[in-house]
Amino acid sequence: MSRVEEILKQERLKKGLSLEDVSRQTKINVLFLEYIENGQFDKLPSYAHAFGFVKSYASFLKLDQKEIEANFKENYPKEAFQKREIEKVEDKAQPKISKKLNTKYLSIFILGVVFIFLILVYFNGKKTVTNELSNYPASIIDNQTKVPEKNDNISHTDNTSENVSVINDNSDVKFDPKEIADKIFNDDSKMKQPEKVVTLYFNDICWIHMKTDNETDYDFIAEKDLIKNIRFNKFFKIDIGNAAAVSIKYKDQLIENLGGYRQPLKNLYFYVNDNDTLIYEK
Repeated sequence: MSRVEEILKQERLKKGLSLEDVSRQTKINVLFLEYIENGQFDKLPSYAHAFGFVKSYASFLKLDQKEIEANFKENYPKEAFQKREIEKVEDKAQPKISKKLNTKYLSIFILGVVFIFLILVYFNGKKTVTNELSNYPASIIDNQTKVPEKNDNISHTDNTSENVSVINDNSDVKFDPKEIADKIFNDDSKMKQPEKVVTLYFNDICWIHMKTDNETDYDFIAEKDLIKNIRFNKFFKIDIGNAAAVSIKYKDQLIENLGGYRQPLKNLYFYVNDNDTLIYEK
């Protein structure tokens, strides 16, 4: 039994149609039609796109839909497809996003070092005072800390009073290093990125493959007049099958005219800068 790609190609040639003719009617890119007729379905954006394109192609050629679908599923099961993963954003996302996060981590690290240094200075100073006091005869220390009675004729200078005050102040210090460390190192609230929403508007049929920084995948074929909200934190990447069909809105900002009619775009990288403006790179 012939495979689905052979059936489609033979029927197209039988009807005297070119790939451009099929593309104009089905709005499937010519390159994708070539992949289909060559059986190179793994080069299409996803299994859903491959299956949808085959159905549209068969419908245009007026072939038996059920027979084509069964043939496709038998020869190209979903498990055999290697779904293309959007390449990791280390090359672009890291300089724009992680740089700011790394700066925060560095600041926290420096605070931690300073904090540990202050603790060491504090305990070292306390130890030094204790050692110095231990070098004095007990009688001298007792005379410095003794509270005179009413009839005591010993005169006490202001300097003696200040010495007693210093010793008492050091002994009464309330210092909980664990509490301060927990406050510095466990405050994750500053690192959390607020969730954002971008809206996609479609003025024509179009396939979309999109991945956001929160690891959410969107893989669908949009119909005309569809409006879809996508949530993300800082950035997202998107593949578009019909560049002229999509407009992207973020707050009061509208991005359109991304490309020509039926022109596919891949790996468009969108991110929100420090001014809360949506920026994109091709």
